[in-house]
Amino acid sequence: MKNKRYKIKKIIMLVLRLLCVILFPLSYVLDYDMAGKITFFTVQSNILVLIIMIGLSVYDILILCEKNIKMPKFMHILKLVSTTSITLTFVVFGIILTPLLIRDGRSDVVLSYSSIVMHQFIPLVALVDWIIGDNDNKISYYFSPVPVSFALYYFIFTMIASNAGVTYPSYENGHEVEAKFPYFFLNYIKYGWFEFKNGGIGVAYWLVIMAIIIVFTGFILVLIKNLQHKYKFKKSN
Repeated sequence: MKNKRYKIKKIIMLVLRLLCVILFPLSYVLDYDMAGKITFFTVQSNILVLIIMIGLSVYDILILCEKNIKMPKFMHILKLVSTTSITLTFVVFGIILTPLLIRDGRSDVVLSYSSIVMHQFIPLVALVDWIIGDNDNKISYYFSPVPVSFALYYFIFTMIASNAGVTYPSYENGHEVEAKFPYFFLNYIKYGWFEFKNGGIGVAYWLVIMAIIIVFTGFILVLIKNLQHKYKFKKSN
């Protein structure tokens, strides 16, 4: 019975991952302007998650085929980075950006196909994958801050891209404009680095806030995984 439940969970996750891989590219078909948004953290964190999902699926297929194989430790770390990053996408969009979009009369963006897929569906599947996926390995709590690496990469990428002339689609006063930064909290020109001006706080403060959220999220995910491993170990003895 245990082996049967294990295989059913693997099959469910394979189906959900496949659905994510199919739904994500459709964003570029159904939303004509998505091609210009690949420089957003949302899109890049989704791509990272999908790459990891494909890798995890290969291991799960081999396991279902009765191959004597175990997912290596580094895959768990990469999964931690991708799950934490996509959770950040879910939280930041839901708590910070959605109210601003609704305030500016852009509820159509919140309810668009690509937004629902990238901001809700794929992040939730990634979290489900983390919770019911492989629980054979414990993860050291020292790895909790590792997901900050992807956010740091994106920050450096954005600073280089913005100063190289890359612009981002945005809205001001109901009109579409080209912004220098993808998110308001990275706009050091308007808000400065350590200042409190123009009705906002400096970018440095936002970076600290984001880092705290990422490390805390990583810690919670590691805690969940280790508690599951502990329960599984006790149950088997």
